[in-house]
Amino acid sequence: MATIDELTAYTKDQRVRRFLDAIGSAEGTDTHGYSTAFGGGKLESLADHPRQLHDFTQTDGTPNKTSAAGRYQFLEPTWNDVAGKLGLKDFGPESQDIAAVELLRRNGALPAVLAGDYDTAIKKSGATWASLPSSPYAQPKRSAGFMANALDKAAAAIFPSAQAAPAPAKIDPATVKWDDEIDPASVVWDDAPPAAVSTPKTTTEIAPDGVMTVGMAQEDPTERGAPPPEERGMLSRLGRQVGLTARAGVTGLTGLSTLGTNSAIKGINALFGTDIPLADVNATLSAIGLPEPENATERVAQDAAGAMAGAGGAMKIAQSVTNPLVTSLGQRIANVFTSSPKTQFATAMTGGASAGAAREGGAGPVGQLIAGIAGGMGPALASAATAGAIRGAVRGGEAGRQTVANNVEAFKAAGTMPTVGQATERRLWQGVEAGLSQAPGGAGVMARKAASQTDEIAGAVQKIVGRLAPRAGAVEAGESISSGLEGFKAGVKNLQGQLYDRLDDYLPAASPITVSRTKEALAALNSDIDGAPALSAMFKNGKIQGVERALASDLNTTTTAYGAQAARKTSTLPYESIKKLRTLVGKEIDNPTFVSDVPRDKWRALYAALSDDLGDAAQKAGPDAYGAWKWANKFSKDQLGRLDDLAAVAGKDTPEKIFNAAMMGTADGDTILQRVVSALPKTNRRDLAAAVVKRMGRATAGNQNETGDVFSSATFLSNWNRLSPEARSTLFGRIGETGLTDELMNLAKVASNIRSGSRYLANPSGTAPAMARFGLLGSGITALGTGRYDVLAAVLGAPVGANLLARPMVSSRFVSNLAKPTEVSQPYLSGGLQVLFGNRD
Repeated sequence: MATIDELTAYTKDQRVRRFLDAIGSAEGTDTHGYSTAFGGGKLESLADHPRQLHDFTQTDGTPNKTSAAGRYQFLEPTWNDVAGKLGLKDFGPESQDIAAVELLRRNGALPAVLAGDYDTAIKKSGATWASLPSSPYAQPKRSAGFMANALDKAAAAIFPSAQAAPAPAKIDPATVKWDDEIDPASVVWDDAPPAAVSTPKTTTEIAPDGVMTVGMAQEDPTERGAPPPEERGMLSRLGRQVGLTARAGVTGLTGLSTLGTNSAIKGINALFGTDIPLADVNATLSAIGLPEPENATERVAQDAAGAMAGAGGAMKIAQSVTNPLVTSLGQRIANVFTSSPKTQFATAMTGGASAGAAREGGAGPVGQLIAGIAGGMGPALASAATAGAIRGAVRGGEAGRQTVANNVEAFKAAGTMPTVGQATERRLWQGVEAGLSQAPGGAGVMARKAASQTDEIAGAVQKIVGRLAPRAGAVEAGESISSGLEGFKAGVKNLQGQLYDRLDDYLPAASPITVSRTKEALAALNSDIDGAPALSAMFKNGKIQGVERALASDLNTTTTAYGAQAARKTSTLPYESIKKLRTLVGKEIDNPTFVSDVPRDKWRALYAALSDDLGDAAQKAGPDAYGAWKWANKFSKDQLGRLDDLAAVAGKDTPEKIFNAAMMGTADGDTILQRVVSALPKTNRRDLAAAVVKRMGRATAGNQNETGDVFSSATFLSNWNRLSPEARSTLFGRIGETGLTDELMNLAKVASNIRSGSRYLANPSGTAPAMARFGLLGSGITALGTGRYDVLAAVLGAPVGANLLARPMVSSRFVSNLAKPTEVSQPYLSGGLQVLFGNRD
């Protein structure tokens, strides 16, 4: 910025006065001049800018407000800026002229004014004064002809003898009064050819009577300058730089030791009254011939390089003491000085340069020290303050930081990173992200982030599945369930046979067993419906009728020792016969593929009757026999009921259906799923759990691809919520995988966060992106057709702005920084402290 004295001098220049007068005319302030208020009124006082807002309508019909005032219609912000920097005390004429010239200097028009190139000056000043023809504002503008007339009018006022700025009249040498020191023959006139020899500098003064006095100007001896220094050769310059570098390295490396040495010398001198000279490394280096810095630039560069060397020395010393023999406090201090060498070098350099610049500015040792510490630490402190302000604005205070940290940790555990809205859970940023996801320029960025999150979460789910069971498809899980249940069933049958075999100890094979209960059961199964003999035949089963007839026949005959049959009437059969008959009926019940038309419940009724007949025989045989029968019968009833519940699963046609049957009713807790899992070995349970985890994230049919492997975090969340706590415990808590339930709960939490953020300000119909694109396209076409290129630029800039805003919203680095507390890095602090060890005057 020019000084106020320079600007004041410009205000007295006739060319500047002429252009300022023309600006005043263009602004419509000729009537009241410096006291003109906006709209043509008059200001009551020029003690200060009036600072009043006035309503007006732009030429495009837009309402607006202005604080313009004065001859040059200064806006309040403009006046505050110029007056504050120049120290203008009032709003008077002189202050207004000075401020106007400063605006001409700022917009680059002042050189053109001084050259008399008013057309260029007008073009450059259009952005400063809205009334000029070159103004870009939607306000009334003066024509080029008006400005030409205003300039002519101003010229006539300044040069009354001519209607424009005339060329100076030629001077008759005979009318000139010369000082005694000047030889008139040596003066070169404007219309004379230039002489080969230099002419003395002169001053001219025109008296009111028209007589010009020419005098000898006093030559400034400083303008002569010193003879140029002898230029060094390339080898000389190279050698000098090597020497300066060596000097900087030595002074930096010895700074710490010199500081300690001189402190000891000062103590000795004070204690014993001696006058031991202090150590002076620079004097020693000069004595051995190393070059000295010759100017301020070289000296400051030396300070910066020396500080860097000192930082390296301090780090080397710190590294040498970081061993187990040093105390923990010493290790911590040493670790501070050895961490992040690059950062420490950079801060030491800026600190050393700042201290050197302070010295060159005349600061003493204390001032140099303060400047060095500020230069080393200042950038880090300013950076930390700026980062803290940004973090606070985005996430809020400590509670907000903790929320971000928790969400970042949860998303990382799920294999991905959150957006700003997901991390902060603040509606403002969730709304911004929802808007960006529908805005041209931002939609692509947000969509790519959403896709990457889905893929990353799907990858985390797949890792869990692979950990539990690598082959965890629905078919494989169904086969595993079927295999596990078959093993369980075989185990039940084996134990059941062992329990019933204990009756053999109490009932001999030929023991007669009364079969009255069996006969009653068969009679009931084959009984007629009273009054409906034809319908009765429809519900009777031929095989059951055959069993009843065969039993009756066996009860009426017996076999002799020679194989001949003897007629008899009895109600008993041998124990061995009843036992075998019961076993055969049990196999009919268990056979999942039999083609007989006998309903399974009829076989169960016959099986129960045979068991009861055995129970009657065991009771007659004694308490031990009856106790064995009761235990075997109770076990059979309990386990057969359990096997009946599992039949719906194990009896399905395909393994896929087996898996689906196992998933039925899981939200109720006490379901068939619990019975299935209880019957499965641990390995088979892991297969089932893996298949369930994989199935939970499978997208719905409308969102699937041709291979059916599209993952959806929303579907995962919905399926997880359908599982009751009991079902979750059954599926995932009994497979020997500690923490699996918590891991899946975290995935559901992340999915819920994603869904909540996407719902805020969402457009359910999905028309918002299309409407935004068409609206933007329509606005652009309209602006182009009407020639409103400023509007067109804004339309084209909207997608760019949306893209630039979307990028930090999805940046993992930016989100991670939001989770951090604001603090200054230790390397910055230790690097800044290196200035304490430097050599300075």
